[in-house]
Amino acid sequence: MSSRLVLSIDVGGTKIAYALVDGLGNVLEQGHMMTDKRGGNYVVNQVREVVTRYSHRELDGVGICVPGAVWRGSYVWAPNIRGWDGVNLRSTIKNSLKQPAKLKIVDDREASVLGEVWLGSARGMRNVITLIIGTGVGAGIMIDGKILRGATNVAGAVGWWLLSQRPRKRKSRRGYLEEVVSGLSLSELVSKHASEEVLPGKTLRDLCEELDARCLFRAHDLGAPFAVKTLRKVALVVGILVANLVSALNPEIVVFGGSVGVELWIRFKDLIEEVFSRVAQPVAVRACKITATALGSLSCLYGAAYAVLYR
Repeated sequence: MSSRLVLSIDVGGTKIAYALVDGLGNVLEQGHMMTDKRGGNYVVNQVREVVTRYSHRELDGVGICVPGAVWRGSYVWAPNIRGWDGVNLRSTIKNSLKQPAKLKIVDDREASVLGEVWLGSARGMRNVITLIIGTGVGAGIMIDGKILRGATNVAGAVGWWLLSQRPRKRKSRRGYLEEVVSGLSLSELVSKHASEEVLPGKTLRDLCEELDARCLFRAHDLGAPFAVKTLRKVALVVGILVANLVSALNPEIVVFGGSVGVELWIRFKDLIEEVFSRVAQPVAVRACKITATALGSLSCLYGAAYAVLYR
C-alpha cells in the first residue's frame, strides 16, 4: 500500500462527499453530507470543517472538486451553489491546514476525466469525454492526453447548449439543456406531479421520501406515463448530445457519470446508442465506445486525489 495520502473532497450542488485516498487509489475512509442550501460561506465552512477534521493526518495534500469553473487555482464560480460567484476557496482552506500540504482545486469536469483515466472506465486512454449529469450537466474532455479547459476554464459546459432555433428567455442561471436534462430540472418536474396517482391510491408524495430525480426514475419503473414520456425525451436529448460531442471531438470513449447520467444509461442504453450511431459522424462512431463509469460516485474524488498526487 502506498504511504502517500490525500484528502479528496467532491463539492456538489446537492451533496459534499469526501475520502482519504492513498497513492494506489485505495479509499481508506469516506463520508458525505448534504450541501447547505443557503450556499455562500455556509458551504465554504462545510468544506473547511472537513479539512479541519483531517488536518491532524500526515497528508500529501488536499484535492477539491467543484461544480463550475476555477480561476487562478483559487476562485470558484459554481452556478448551482447559491452565492458561489468568485469565491476564494483556496485562502479559506489554506488557513485550515495545520501543516504544509499541496492544495489543488479543480472543476468536476476535469476531475471526472482524471478519475476515469486513472482507475475507471477510460483507464490508459488519451481521448476521453466524461458526461456528468447530476445536479447540473457538464462534460470533461481529454484530447491527446491533455485536459481541454478553454480560454476561461469553462470548456465542456454543455449544459448551456441550445435545444431550439428560437431561444427563449432562460428560467434560471442554468443553461438551456440543463433546464431539460439536469437533476434540478427533473426534481422540479416531480414536484409538479407530486399529487399524481402512480399506483392505485398512491401518489408520488406517498411513494418517495424526497421529490427528486430518483423519484422520477422510480415512477418510470412503476410505469407512470408522465415519467416514461419525460425520461424517454431526456434520453433522446442526451443521445443527440453524445452524438454532437463525438462528432466534434472524436474520442475513444464517452463515460456516463453523475447520479442522473448513470440511471439514464441503465434504462435507456439502447436508445442512446441508437440515436448516437444514427446521428454522429460515422468514422467517429466506429472509433468510440459509450459506457457508464466503473467508479460510481467516487469518480471525481479519485480525480481530485490524482490532481494532487500526480499533476
